[in-house]
Amino acid sequence: MDFKTIKEEILFLDSLSNPTERDRQLSTEMQQLLQLRKADVSGSLKNKLKIEFKSWYHQCADGCCTHFGCDVFLNDEKLDEQHADDHVNVLNAILPKLGYEVEILNN
Repeated sequence: MDFKTIKEEILFLDSLSNPTERDRQLSTEMQQLLQLRKADVSGSLKNKLKIEFKSWYHQCADGCCTHFGCDVFLNDEKLDEQHADDHVNVLNAILPKLGYEVEILNN
């Protein structure tokens, strides 16, 4: 038989009138796999990311130079990003910190 999902295969194995020990073992292993997948997905969705932007402004003592920008904090940790007012730079700072490889196409 060709099953589309793990759940379909579990239902089939559980419906057998005379399941073998191997059938029962497969059903149990697949149920565990299904539970792990559910836990992984629901766990990752429950994690809350705190992203904070703090604007800053600095003018030198004689008033001839003005600098401004925005610092980015991820879960209260300041990221090393000097040009956070650009959305591409912000994503390039945050996503790799979370473990993602990033390629941003900015047309």
